[in-house]
Amino acid sequence: MTSIVDIDALVPDDFVLRVDGTEYPVPGDLPVEVVLRLFKANQALAELQGSGDNDAVMDGLEAIIGIIHDVLRIRTPDAEPALGPRQMMQIVGVLLTRFNGGDEEADAAPPTRTTRRTTGPSKRPSQRGASSSR
Repeated sequence: MTSIVDIDALVPDDFVLRVDGTEYPVPGDLPVEVVLRLFKANQALAELQGSGDNDAVMDGLEAIIGIIHDVLRIRTPDAEPALGPRQMMQIVGVLLTRFNGGDEEADAAPPTRTTRRTTGPSKRPSQRGASSSR
């Protein structure tokens, strides 16, 4: 009996990127050319950082923005998101992780911020009213 390897079952599901409240569906399996362009542009930008060649860094950022726009336009052809630098780098991180065999469930979890919680008065002695004279 012949065995069948169902490649369709191995391809990750589509996912949605939400940017400024707008949702952009992204295929779970991007075209290879797009993924390779993203890996190459990200690597080139990483090598340029700290080089002092600001023009080359700006060109690298523009290339990555263009690739991200291409990705977002696959299922939403008229997409024109205005990306901030943090949004752009978060999207790059998600895409590189997903298409490098990363954990899809971790990608789906929203980023968390660590905040310092206070539950009452500090147990440390107050510096207020402390005398500066000894």
